[in-house]
Parts: sequence; C-alpha cells; structure tokens
Amino acid sequence: MPVAILSIERLRPGLYGWQVAPSAGIAHCKGTHTNLASCLTHALADTSLQSRLVEIIYCDMPMGTMAVDEVQRASKEIALQIKSLHSALLETA
Repeated sequence: MPVAILSIERLRPGLYGWQVAPSAGIAHCKGTHTNLASCLTHALADTSLQSRLVEIIYCDMPMGTMAVDEVQRASKEIALQIKSLHSALLETA
C-alpha cells in the first residue's frame, strides 16, 4: 500500500509550510498556513492523492504514519500530539 509523505516546517511563529508527495516521489502540492492543524487538513484534502496512509514529518523529525481519514477528522488533536512529541524529542536530544 502506498504511503504519502507530508513534510511540515515551522517557517516562523504562526506560519507553517507544507508539502505532500505520493510515496517517495516529487512534491504533489505545497502550501502555507497559520497553524499546524490547517496544514494537516489542507495538505490531505487533495482528492487525487491515492494513498490511504500518510507519514508525517515535522521539522525533519518523523512523527508517525497514520490513516489519511483519521488525520483529516482529528487534525486539531493530532497537531497537539505532533507539537508535544516534537518538544519531547528536542528535550531528550
């Protein structure tokens, strides 16, 4: 089963950039948003995306692989989990 890759970067406080690629291919689409939850929702809204799973990478750190429909449904909760995990990884690095 193909897994899409969603890469999100914090460009500055209050601005996030993202790009999503099918499997390990070239970026399928790109965008910017003012919060992490919006990045998750808008990046995966493209109906031409064939994957049912997405690997989320935040600030060059893998955050996990999740079902696309789950990320779309619970984007706010997942955004909080990503921020929490990222902070914990930075503290232990």
